[in-house]
Amino acid sequence: MSLIQQLLKRQQPAKDEQGMALAIAMLMGLMLTAASSGLLTKQLMLRRLGAAESYKQLAEMAATSGMNRLLASMNTVDTSEAGVDLTYLWELNQNANFSNSDPNQQQWDLPVASIRPKLNQPCHPMQEPSSAELGLFEGELAGGANLRDDGRASAVQASYRLRSYSNGGTSGTFEIEGYATQAGGDQVLSRSLLTRILSVEEAVASNKHWGVLAAKTMQLGDSRIAGDGLALWLIDEATAQREFGNSGSCTQILADATGSSDESMQADLWPRASEDSQFPSLELFADHNIHPEQLDIDTSRAQPNVVLGNGKSKQLRGLFDDEDNPTQITLHSDYLCEGKTDKPCLVRVQNLKLTDGISLSVETGANGTSTPVILRLVDGSTHFDLAGGTLCQADSAASQASTLPCSSTAKAEHLVIAAPEGSASNSCTNQAFNLTLEGDSLPAAVVLMPKGSTELSGPASLRGLLWSNSICAQPGLTLSTTNPDGSSVIAGFRQLWGKPSFQFGRTAWRGVRGSTHDLFRRW
Repeated sequence: MSLIQQLLKRQQPAKDEQGMALAIAMLMGLMLTAASSGLLTKQLMLRRLGAAESYKQLAEMAATSGMNRLLASMNTVDTSEAGVDLTYLWELNQNANFSNSDPNQQQWDLPVASIRPKLNQPCHPMQEPSSAELGLFEGELAGGANLRDDGRASAVQASYRLRSYSNGGTSGTFEIEGYATQAGGDQVLSRSLLTRILSVEEAVASNKHWGVLAAKTMQLGDSRIAGDGLALWLIDEATAQREFGNSGSCTQILADATGSSDESMQADLWPRASEDSQFPSLELFADHNIHPEQLDIDTSRAQPNVVLGNGKSKQLRGLFDDEDNPTQITLHSDYLCEGKTDKPCLVRVQNLKLTDGISLSVETGANGTSTPVILRLVDGSTHFDLAGGTLCQADSAASQASTLPCSSTAKAEHLVIAAPEGSASNSCTNQAFNLTLEGDSLPAAVVLMPKGSTELSGPASLRGLLWSNSICAQPGLTLSTTNPDGSSVIAGFRQLWGKPSFQFGRTAWRGVRGSTHDLFRRW
């Protein structure tokens, strides 16, 4: 055998080595196959996880969008004839998980006649169809579009459903379900529950909705309001149930209940129902200086008096145009509150009766630096009988040595008649009234008597605001809400006396974001 043949023979592998190489090659192939399969499986799992997370996000998005739709609809104040105002829904409860047979759980679905007596403003404008038929409870959000193209046979959609809304007085809690679905909503891919707590508050939309005249008992006759504002009939919840628990016309119900015969006043009537007193608080006038004496003015007597702290009295220091037979009396600013002008002056009045056309002018400084004056009735027996004379404001004057005529430019909000107590009555007969008016006996003022009573002994006019427990104005009151300079009495009163939270009139509820976070729950 040649040397070359011997070398070639040595290079040939043994048969056992050939079997081992085959096994190693097959093992490596198996490992590569397993690795590629694992990578493919991982990619598929990641895709599925991504799709699942995407569906969850779609569900949360649907819940949030549904919440925003509800919030926008319920916060929109639409008083047009064709519009639908749903702000009253904030006062009612709605739980879609209860059967329709439970009216306390599905109050949004009730007919108008059943909703009215449940509201604090029973005449809130409501229209058929109901809120359920308006599509507020649930809705599809995609508009038929496919929100995720992941190879499914049918489009991925998003929708929402109201689970519940509960009113907590100053808060409201929503539960909204959001869904990601397929095949026309038949297959639920993911769902999420959104819980949101909102602060609920009232707001007067415009000066036209402010309560410029208010009483629990009204007999209005031919009375009317000249200018912006409403006449508020303040009632309790039992009266609301009795008067508005039917489908009758609110306008006719209010006209009958208040004895209003003027069509414009009937359109300006507005009811408010509550268990508590609803009048503005006397705390509006809490920041003041106090006049040291109580006034007791009765021009049918020899001389008006002031009452001292020791129970004694002395002659009034007010100026008279004629001491023996006055036709004009003036209370100057240097006398009231001892001339202090840094704050409004509060003057306690035991009684005030004007006769024979006598005018009592109070210097409030309508044309100069104003010093508003508050005349406060001492107790429930105090009587302001102005029918025989005039209680008015006087412009500021450089000289304090003469009487001042009634101002033709006085702003109503600068003179206030207030009464913490009074002759509260639910009737306009057989009672002692705390304020009697006739003609122009009170040209411009703000009257706040939550427990007091007001009567007209004849047709009368007043520029200002009149809030009294009872208003017996059968002869006819013309209430103007515009000052001589064209400014609004309401705006002037709010600026001078009001606080940022002061609201009184026809209000609309609205929900605003509170301090709590949204809560999402997936299942």
